[in-house]
Formats: sequence, structure tokens, C-alpha cells
Amino acid sequence: MQFIKENFDYDSGWLTYRTDTRTRPEFIARFKYNKSDKPSFVKFLIKNFTVQEYRDLTNMLNLAPMQALATKGYVPPSIKNFDVELFLRRA
Repeated sequence: MQFIKENFDYDSGWLTYRTDTRTRPEFIARFKYNKSDKPSFVKFLIKNFTVQEYRDLTNMLNLAPMQALATKGYVPPSIKNFDVELFLRRA
């Protein structure tokens, strides 16, 4: 199942996703310091991941949200002006 933009909710730095109306929203990511990264994060997530693929990376492989997206080349806008290779090595 693909991510649907309208199913995302953002509140107080917490990004959640609702797969259906009967379940509680699922945690996707927290934007504590760089809230401006959220739009590009969501756009990249929708374009490059299925819901199950993202769950597998974050839950089963225990990757942090940014690490999960970095597996497909995501670099947050707040990092692009800095050392991208250093970011990818740490991810």
C-alpha cells in the first residue's frame, strides 16, 4: 500500500500516519530541531516507499526515520549545504 498525503497528520513536531479510520495513527517521524525538513521528508516518503517497506525498516531493522529514508538516497534540506557524505555515512 502506497502512502497517501491526506493520511498524514503533523502535531507539535510529531508526524503520524493513519492507515484506516479505526486504528490509532502510527508514528512516522519527529521533527524536533529541523521542522523545515518535514515537507521534503513526506514527499520523498510518498514517492519512494510503501507503508510496509517503511515499517520493515523502522520496526524490524530498528532504523531511525532519517536512516530509513537515507537507504534510498534522501538528504534533508537542512543538511544539503553541509557535508552530505558525512550524513550518509552516519545514517
